Amino acid sequence: MTAAPRTIAASESFDDVEAFLEHFCVHLSACKITQSLAPDIEMLLTELGHHRAARAKLARILFALQAREIFCDDDLNLVLDTAKAALGADKSDAGVALYKDVFENKSPVETRKYILGQQLTTMTFWPGKMSGSPRPEIQDIGLQARLVTDVATALLNDIGAADTALMQFDTGPRAAFIDTCNATVKRIFGQLSEMEHAPPPNQKGPIPPGFVDRFILRDTSRRITNVKDQEDTVARTKAKLLGQEAHLKALKDKQTKELNDRLDRALKVLEEKENDLKRGADDVALEIARIKAEIEKKKPPPDNDK
Repeated sequence: MTAAPRTIAASESFDDVEAFLEHFCVHLSACKITQSLAPDIEMLLTELGHHRAARAKLARILFALQAREIFCDDDLNLVLDTAKAALGADKSDAGVALYKDVFENKSPVETRKYILGQQLTTMTFWPGKMSGSPRPEIQDIGLQARLVTDVATALLNDIGAADTALMQFDTGPRAAFIDTCNATVKRIFGQLSEMEHAPPPNQKGPIPPGFVDRFILRDTSRRITNVKDQEDTVARTKAKLLGQEAHLKALKDKQTKELNDRLDRALKVLEEKENDLKRGADDVALEIARIKAEIEKKKPPPDNDK
């Protein structure tokens, strides 16, 4: 009994799928009694070309975005070096405190050693930290930091979206196409098996042994390699997910800190107004006391003869 054809895995490369389908299609077309079955496989090969092109486009978009990361990191480093020089030149207590706050008590070298990692998270807080400096050049560095970190954050968001689009393609249209391939191959395999046991009327002579096996490509050596490739892909995906989760946490922490800073500033304004009101009330009380004293002084002395 002829073994059923292998099931094409959704993780297989389009090259492997094409090799399997091409072998099937060519052999179906080569045999007179099976030529009518070839068009369905030809259609799958045409669809495979469309899917390959669609996935390649998504992969190129992701690759192009990822290529920008190192250059975006260069822009961060330029601002970091400028900040290091400008802040390091101020040896006053306030200047030293700002330097430590900006670099979060780390060396600039340690801050810059990751590409769009912790450095980006650290520098997103610079505009707020530098805006209160009395030195215009420090305030300007804060504005530069806002520009480069906004660009870097947008790039990471675009990379995440492109990566998601590629994974959604693999789990959506690609997976559906592979399911269609497996269903079609299984159906045609069943028809070939029927021919082997009950040759069609136009068949001259008996069907030779191993007839069905001629149509099925059973070499799975490349699939073993693809399992390893898929494991590597899963590992990279997990690493990217961890990085995106860390970035999301950093953004949430940033939002929380900015909200707390706004609340602190608002509270300080209210406290200052309250103190002003208290000082005003004290001044009013003193003025009332002074007027009362003046009134008392101007009262006529009591008439003791009565």
